[in-house]
Amino acid sequence: MSTKFHSAFRAFSPALAILAVGLTLYTVSYGSPFMPREGFHAFCCDNADYRYLAEHFFGLPHDLSTYGADFHNGWGRFLDAVPFRDLGVGAYELLMRSVFSGPPNLTMPVSLKVLLFAASLLFFAACRRRFGTIPAVIALAIIALRPAAWALTDAPLSEPFLRILFILLLCLLLALPAKNDRPPLSMTLVFVVIVMLAAHVKAQWMVLGFLMFPVWIVLAARKQQWKCAGALAFGLLAIPLSLSIIHGIGWNDFAVVRGGGLHALWKTDGQILPYACVRSPAFRETPPLFCETGQTHYGTWGEFMDAQKPDQDMRVLAAELDRLSMQYFLEHPMTMLQDFVLGFRFATNFPEWETRGRQALDLLDFASVTLLFLGLFRRKTLLLSFTTLSLWIIPAIMNMFAVYDPRYHRPMAGIPLAIAAVVALHLVRHWITHHPMPMEQRKFLLPIAVRSM
Repeated sequence: MSTKFHSAFRAFSPALAILAVGLTLYTVSYGSPFMPREGFHAFCCDNADYRYLAEHFFGLPHDLSTYGADFHNGWGRFLDAVPFRDLGVGAYELLMRSVFSGPPNLTMPVSLKVLLFAASLLFFAACRRRFGTIPAVIALAIIALRPAAWALTDAPLSEPFLRILFILLLCLLLALPAKNDRPPLSMTLVFVVIVMLAAHVKAQWMVLGFLMFPVWIVLAARKQQWKCAGALAFGLLAIPLSLSIIHGIGWNDFAVVRGGGLHALWKTDGQILPYACVRSPAFRETPPLFCETGQTHYGTWGEFMDAQKPDQDMRVLAAELDRLSMQYFLEHPMTMLQDFVLGFRFATNFPEWETRGRQALDLLDFASVTLLFLGLFRRKTLLLSFTTLSLWIIPAIMNMFAVYDPRYHRPMAGIPLAIAAVVALHLVRHWITHHPMPMEQRKFLLPIAVRSM
């Protein structure tokens, strides 16, 4: 037993050292992880929205003393009527409050750091088993040494949950059978569960499952694994259905996603409002106040809701703005295409560095994309590369419908670069294997040539 323990400790010692250094750098930059985080005093904005919506869904009373002024007026009335955000983050926060007696601004960040630590350790184990120790060390160092990655856990937002789920998804792909990359039924089900959890944190990520569906189906069909294909199709259809059911139970609104019209309000600089006033039968019958006044600009969503009539049906308002905003965007296909391209150009491994050293960082981003595209042509890296590229494609899709925010790329920060490094080492090893050279040169160029699979 002691021999096995020492062997396992020696195998994982590089990962433990990297994670320890990453947490140390975080502590130097942001303070002790065991001190209460100010960001968890969620009085306003996204932070408070998640908790407010979860309290509404579970029938818990709102302690308005813990919320900002917006929640006392129109914005609170809107959230009680419309499932504007998804339930995952708020449900987790309420769970932490019920399980642990400590302050939530301490217990929740610490629990998220523990989950991120565990996911990172699993990533190292899966990458080491698939590609060897050196690629695993390099990839984990890129992912885990960034203080900003650990700092994500300091606020009750979707980003830390998504980062943990993305890393677990990579663990799953790395654990696929190395010889054929054909997903067994159990792994297909785990894949569906991970995508479903991501969708309940932020609904846009259900698109990840549908993007990966064709590739996953092709891999499953090579050996006529029809159970896997059927389970994947059923599971992916169950994701929007589960969102719809939750919204129906909590708000009597069976829409899969609700609130896109508010994002369109900023995306179109208010132009969606006069467009909706002209084209909405419901607005013509019972005009909202903005249709009567012609006002198109508001400082915040809270201000927009405060400006509505006291008897305004918030559910009708949200549904009509959602429907007509999508119609508005579809009438401008070239603008949507430009926004998609621009959204992909915004993709970066370093969203926390907006100006400093941007040229060098842009080169690393370009190298990451190039290597990931090359990885699509190797069986062993196809799924990894396609999934990682999808992590950048989905925010680009969302950029067609909402104003871009650099924090949209924080959950996957460094992940494309880490996977690109793994792909690069794999391609180098493959090239050396198929181009004979003296053993000394081979060992010098490729230390992972002597490794265990």
